[in-house]
Amino acid sequence: MPPKRLWSASSAARLLFRTAVDWTFGAHDEHRFRAESVNISEMGMLLEPSGGLDVGGELTVKFALPLPPGSVEITPPRRRRSMFVESVGRESGPRKLRAKVVHKTPPDIMGVQFVSLTPQDRAVLQRFIFGRAAL
Repeated sequence: MPPKRLWSASSAARLLFRTAVDWTFGAHDEHRFRAESVNISEMGMLLEPSGGLDVGGELTVKFALPLPPGSVEITPPRRRRSMFVESVGRESGPRKLRAKVVHKTPPDIMGVQFVSLTPQDRAVLQRFIFGRAAL
């Protein structure tokens, strides 16, 4: 079943999207936690569980986005581990983004807003969200 698209009051398109999210916080990102995304937008994502981080807390989130449907990036032959085409590309690799907790919802869900997105990161998120929502 294709992911569903939702619209928020802020008019940012949200996509229901479940994936593992590793996040860290602290002065040197020394505290580590694993959560699962509930949805994603170009502005942020909803995560559960919250790991006890409060509104205003800053963290680094790391997650992977799958390649857009129908696309394959071929690994150069000298880097391949096998004779088969590997469909692993830059967009499917881990995204590592800074974020801030902007709201919490009981029982243990938090909404985070991405901060300091590069134009490339924003473009990757937009292509993923709008490409999936069109399915």
